[in-house]
Amino acid sequence: MTNSVWINPVLLLPSILLLALFSPRGVSSQQQQQPGNVLVSEADQAAAIDAVQQLITDNNAPGSPIRNPLAKLVRLSFHDCLGSCDGCLNLDNLDNLGLEPAYNEINDLYDSNFRATGISRADFIALAGVVAVREASLQACLMPGGGGGGQMPPPPPATTEPCTEPVLEIRYGRKDCATSPNTTRVVEFPNPHSDLDHVMEVFRDGMGMTERQVVALMGAHSLGSGTPDNSGFLGPWAPPASSLDNGFYMQLVNLNNRWGQETLMFPESPVHPDPRFQWNTADANITARMPGRMMLNTDMSLFKHMQPNANGRETVAACRQDFRQCNSSRTASIVLEYANDNELWKQDFAVAYQILIQNGYEDAQLVLASPTVAPNDGTSPGCHGNTYLQIATLVLLWATQ
Repeated sequence: MTNSVWINPVLLLPSILLLALFSPRGVSSQQQQQPGNVLVSEADQAAAIDAVQQLITDNNAPGSPIRNPLAKLVRLSFHDCLGSCDGCLNLDNLDNLGLEPAYNEINDLYDSNFRATGISRADFIALAGVVAVREASLQACLMPGGGGGGQMPPPPPATTEPCTEPVLEIRYGRKDCATSPNTTRVVEFPNPHSDLDHVMEVFRDGMGMTERQVVALMGAHSLGSGTPDNSGFLGPWAPPASSLDNGFYMQLVNLNNRWGQETLMFPESPVHPDPRFQWNTADANITARMPGRMMLNTDMSLFKHMQPNANGRETVAACRQDFRQCNSSRTASIVLEYANDNELWKQDFAVAYQILIQNGYEDAQLVLASPTVAPNDGTSPGCHGNTYLQIATLVLLWATQ
């Protein structure tokens, strides 16, 4: 039998209090807070929005690290949330080509300024996406006609409704993966050579969207363009490539575009030397790399019934040569609605995009910024400090019994 030693608990108080005072502030990405278990101040949120807006402004100049920052940030928010929004990206995945400059700048901004605010990296990427959506939508409002940047009018008349931005909420509580910001996890991205059933499998079955919401989400292709070195495709969907409106649908339904599927060959490309298939407008000259406007199979499948083979080539020759010879898709009526009504599309897009940037979480797990929470300036105790103070209090109560 060993002798036990009794230690006066009061003697432990100085050590416990020191731990409370000098414990790390905030929650690091490795500490893995539970979804929703976070409080973010409105002041920290405002600072984050301002910082992202400044990043966008800084990268709008020619020669900036991020080409078309609005499109890149919206694309980044999608790529982070495929599977689940987790603040991790596998930059070795070919589907993420072209995102590295934007991802690096967003990570630098987050690590330098917002890591201790309660905002996770996944939250920050989602916030950046919302800011970019708002900015790109407002840019479209500044265009002649106030939205509908398809440039060539579709068969239905354009509406004259006031131009607004999509109404989106910025919520917090997403959980970063253990190795954030990087991962080796391989996520399967939508295959651009595939058909409507594949699109629905990714977004309807994978994220719980309705078919209408999937069609609305695809309107994000009003932003950005394809490049041989990144996607292996060539050209914009609905120029200008930095504004977000219903131009994607306007281009898609425009009979004057006389869409036809063409083969792209970029043998000099280190990542996409294989043949690629995309739909081009009649004025395109792929050989001279003057693409006009383009659509992917997955885009065209929203309006026309696609029957591509395993490589992406449309198997119905008449359809392949002129989209006017293709049968209508089951979602064609929705595309026509959006082509005719920019405001209706933005309302539906906002709902679909909100689902996207909350993928992997229930509504109750994500919270809005709080006006009653003080900004985290690095002086308030973090979760460890609070825990040690609670222990010290319990020890003192025990000792005085």
